Amino acid sequence: MIETTSRNELWESNIPKPLFCIAANGKTDYRIVVPSEPTSTERIAAAELAKYLELISGIEFEVVDDASPQTDAEIVLGFGSRTDTLLPGYDYSELGHDGFIIKTIGTKLILAGGKKRGTMYAVYSFLEDYLGCRWWTPQEELVPARQVIEILPIDRKDIPTFISRDTLCISNREGGNNWPIKHKLNGTGTAVTDDQGGKVRIYPGGHSFSALIDPKEHFDQHPEWFAMIDGQRQPYQLCTSNEEVIRKCIETVKRWIVENPDIDIFSVSQDDGPGFCHCPDCMAIYVEEGMLYRPNPMGGQLRLANRIAEAIEEEYPNKLIHMLAYFFTVNPPTKTKPHKNILVRLCDYESCMSHPLVDCAYPVAAENTFPRRFVSLVRRWGELSDRVFVWDYLTNFHNYLQPLPNFHVMQKDVQFFAENHVVGIYMQSVYGAGAKGGFQDMRNYLSAKLMWDPYYDFERSMDEFLAFYYGTSAAPLLKQWIKFMEMHVTENNFHYGMYFTPNGRMFTKEFLDTGESLISQAERLAENETFRQRIHYELLAITYVRLQRMPFDAPNRQERIDAFFKEMESYGVNCLNEGVPLETVRNSMETGQFIDDDPFWKYDP
Repeated sequence: MIETTSRNELWESNIPKPLFCIAANGKTDYRIVVPSEPTSTERIAAAELAKYLELISGIEFEVVDDASPQTDAEIVLGFGSRTDTLLPGYDYSELGHDGFIIKTIGTKLILAGGKKRGTMYAVYSFLEDYLGCRWWTPQEELVPARQVIEILPIDRKDIPTFISRDTLCISNREGGNNWPIKHKLNGTGTAVTDDQGGKVRIYPGGHSFSALIDPKEHFDQHPEWFAMIDGQRQPYQLCTSNEEVIRKCIETVKRWIVENPDIDIFSVSQDDGPGFCHCPDCMAIYVEEGMLYRPNPMGGQLRLANRIAEAIEEEYPNKLIHMLAYFFTVNPPTKTKPHKNILVRLCDYESCMSHPLVDCAYPVAAENTFPRRFVSLVRRWGELSDRVFVWDYLTNFHNYLQPLPNFHVMQKDVQFFAENHVVGIYMQSVYGAGAKGGFQDMRNYLSAKLMWDPYYDFERSMDEFLAFYYGTSAAPLLKQWIKFMEMHVTENNFHYGMYFTPNGRMFTKEFLDTGESLISQAERLAENETFRQRIHYELLAITYVRLQRMPFDAPNRQERIDAFFKEMESYGVNCLNEGVPLETVRNSMETGQFIDDDPFWKYDP
């Protein structure tokens, strides 16, 4: 027999009680208080908080500065005289540019952070995590209506692991409805203005040798400044051992710093493509910095970067020198360590995308004969430096629309980076107006969340997005499809990189049939036409693979191809392959580029 009691005082004592109420039944006594000389981002934070509080409660909140008389009913933004009173002696320098606090003191609420962007981030986190707002895409948001807004005790401090957070996707690049700021993105490719706190910029970009010393301007008079390749000096790359080159590069970087006072990171990296200096002095450095029988060109580049970092350190202690570990400079040198103001960026262009980095030993890229090389590189560079950036990839650049089972990989990889001294992430996805992949908006949303907090509740956030963006009826079926893809590549040990093709062995008949069945069921359950169109686009990912593999004697072959591209036009899609017009994809279907005789799958029209 189960004994039931109605006594509830014990469990009620464990439920946090609201400290105060900032809005109830159309009324409020609360004001938003900003510093008397607010920064542009503090003004934006106040305006956004007032806007969303009014949308939630229907109440207009007054914004005043901290020179006004103090009351008990205040939401205090930024670090001004009011926060000095409430938090005497608080050292907010640890928050950097982006960190923030959300804190209740008595009946007051403090939302304050780093001068560049922190207070904006505090406001958006408060609205999202405590009042239930969501910003799914630049065009779609959720603002719940609430008659009563009660505040529980809060004592929160957020300092991000990654100082640079960037995702190369159309939502971030166009930045409508402050989407990048709301998701705390701040990297070079982010659509954030200086008034909105600016972004972490790297000047003049990644590859910079030609910008440091322009071969068009200097090669004729000083060929010895440039790389010796096949016994001849070439107007390409630099001779990193040449003292005049080092002096000239120091002068250039110092000039860049003066001309760009708001930029903190300056690049000293080889130009893109092959070719590095083979002069005797450079080769001696490579041999000294390499392993047995394997000279290391990174030794020359790192020594050059170190000399520049040391030369600017005293005058500009907060400026960083950025250096690519890329192509022929990917391996750490064996002797020289990065100066403390050196920032090293690694690019993961060779790893398997269907398994977490630390779990997969399969070398996907043809040039990679060393399983788990990228994992090793991240760890080795992380042991030498606590300033490592990573350029990661979230899409198939040759087949944007093709099913991409990588949601189960994203969080584990970001956590691996966070645990190995990576402090900046650039996650490249589908980008450019008219380019669109499968589950693209959700992938953009989740990647932005991960870069702020690698340990947040990824699954819950995915469930929320699926329910809002595709409808609550369809969401479980779409989640089932995502989980099936994960199981399929994991249990069958399928591996693929960022360029895998429609005739890959992963796309079995079972895979395609399951996807078509689940997504079609979801489409039939769509609660409105907007949801139906979004679900149908995910079904076109299956159609895309089927059409690419469709035999020439398949019934109505051309009509089906024509219908597919008519649907692409209706969705405004003009690109399904990075940098390639849609007509090229049509040509691959019509000519049967990906038709093969692989018995691993059987075509079913």
